[in-house]
Amino acid sequence: MTTANQFHDRLVREARIRATILLKSARAGDTAALARLGGALKRRRALDVTAQELAGVSYPDLRDKVQAPPLASPARFFDRPVAMHCNHWFAHYEHAKKHLADHGGFLFPFRTQFVIVDADFMRTLLLDPDDHAWRAIGYDWVQPDDVGAFARLNRILCRAGFFAKGENHDG
Repeated sequence: MTTANQFHDRLVREARIRATILLKSARAGDTAALARLGGALKRRRALDVTAQELAGVSYPDLRDKVQAPPLASPARFFDRPVAMHCNHWFAHYEHAKKHLADHGGFLFPFRTQFVIVDADFMRTLLLDPDDHAWRAIGYDWVQPDDVGAFARLNRILCRAGFFAKGENHDG
């Protein structure tokens, strides 16, 4: 299951990887990459650009957890009126993952269990089940395939109010 520290570590690593690719592209003459860097062919600038795109903060702030982004808590979905939906619950991730592969849906952690919800459940929460980022993470919040897409969805869920209880977030 993705913890806040794992999420942070993956964001930092992803920012570094994307910065390297961005800088190589810019040095090879890619005009879009040059524009993203504002013409500055510096690693520090590339790190700041990618950290801003992934987490909305500068690279030093991301690296040092000065303004680390919150991790959304899908367990908060069930604070809302969703009882009319029939979800699939699993005690083991492997069983949930197999069900996801066989039947589709969206896989989330819930305390020590795992739940698969459908697109109608997501719409009830005013979330877009057709957002391309869901496909990019493999519809799996627990072990997402794409950390950039995960970070984007994480921001969406936090803005929708699905952050851990007791945390103060302003958007």
